[in-house]
Amino acid sequence: MIHGRTHTMTRRVITRLSLTSCVVLLLGACAQTPTHQVASWEQQAQTQLQAGHPTMAADTYLKAAASLLPPQRQQLMLKAASLLLQARLPTRARAVIEAISPTGMSPDDLASKATLAARVALFEHQPSEALAALPTDTTGLSAPVAAELLDVRAQAEQLNGNLLGAIQARIARAPMLVQAQAIDDNRHALWETLSQASPTQTRLWLQQASTPTLKSWLALALIAKTTPAAPTALTQAIARWRQQYPQISDADPIIDALKAQWQAMQVYPAHIAVLLPLSGHFEPVAQAILDGVLTAYYRHSQQTDAPDVNLRVYDTAAVQPSQIMTLYARAVRNGAQYVIGPLDRDAVTQLAQSGQLSVPTLALNRVANGTPLPGQLYQFGLIPESEASQVAERASLDGHSRAIVLVPDSNWGSRVATAFTDRFQQLGGRFWPRDATTLPPPTSRPPSSTPSTSITATQGAGRYLPLSDDQSTSRRGVARMST
Repeated sequence: MIHGRTHTMTRRVITRLSLTSCVVLLLGACAQTPTHQVASWEQQAQTQLQAGHPTMAADTYLKAAASLLPPQRQQLMLKAASLLLQARLPTRARAVIEAISPTGMSPDDLASKATLAARVALFEHQPSEALAALPTDTTGLSAPVAAELLDVRAQAEQLNGNLLGAIQARIARAPMLVQAQAIDDNRHALWETLSQASPTQTRLWLQQASTPTLKSWLALALIAKTTPAAPTALTQAIARWRQQYPQISDADPIIDALKAQWQAMQVYPAHIAVLLPLSGHFEPVAQAILDGVLTAYYRHSQQTDAPDVNLRVYDTAAVQPSQIMTLYARAVRNGAQYVIGPLDRDAVTQLAQSGQLSVPTLALNRVANGTPLPGQLYQFGLIPESEASQVAERASLDGHSRAIVLVPDSNWGSRVATAFTDRFQQLGGRFWPRDATTLPPPTSRPPSSTPSTSITATQGAGRYLPLSDDQSTSRRGVARMST
């Protein structure tokens, strides 16, 4: 086994050296190219790129680079490597980067070379290798080059599990940006990263932070994570934050969004309809969701001065997915101001296609591919293809390079297998055996418990009215079970 791995590594090194040698030979063979051809090659490369042929443009840049002296030669090679990566050819891009001599290169060009090498490593899902390629100091670099480098560093740190490192890179990048869209994108990425840390971790980082900017962002994130859902509480917390960090103004869009979010949490619909299958194969899933809804309902009713909320449950197993609009319309006629459900993917798609959603609706699945979403529909669920891709990324990060796929012989199985294999192969993974075998579809279904449809509650601020006047079977499931 050790010999096999050593042989594989040797082949990779030989392949990399061979590609690098080819690039050097290509440049050397063209060293006598007349200078007047360089301009025409530049125009040719741009034409090829505009026509959607980045690989051809990269080859043209490499030929043109052979007739130039440093640093123009290395600059065209950097362009070629960037285009090869754009064409999803990381091995060739790496070979070009390794063939670039540092002689005569400016600090900006050297940093750009390191950033490109890191991008290749990220493309191959190797964040540690990407971080190793990047310089730790951006002093002396122009703002655009430093901003690009820090963007790659933030991505690599986050993929490597170092959220604080990613946060610091985003903060360091902010002053280097000029365009409004770039500033907004970086701020959004910073806040998304801050949001991934737990309150305990954020509090610990805040205690250890040494710069005012880092402290201010961590403190603001802690406010968002721990402040009670009351506008006055948020207003007071933000006022204290501004008093403590008066020099920070870049956070205003985030603060405005937090205020809007806290304000929205104060608006409770007086009547909520829940559309779930109370019988059939996915009844246990629906029952688990219903238990969560009821827990939140009773917790709300026990709060002081909580507004009245009426909760009514409709059994979607009583109708076919194609008839879901009838049930939805009945719920709205009965006073529903907010709808949770349905669970069935076909039913969710039918709702989206109807274009008749009159109240905010939180679907517990995703619509079929290509179905436009009406303004009142919100999707809550993770499609299986996304999960399969995430599994492939996790496997690659854990160092696995070979896999075998076992899937049901169904449309769902085919979609999941394709998503996994495509992503795993993009990350350099291989499959064994090559002739994958599918499993037969299941011939029986697991037993399901009988739902309780006789719960009635008049406690607190509202009432729960289960409706089970119709019965049928729901055919599909939520999130990971969707087809």
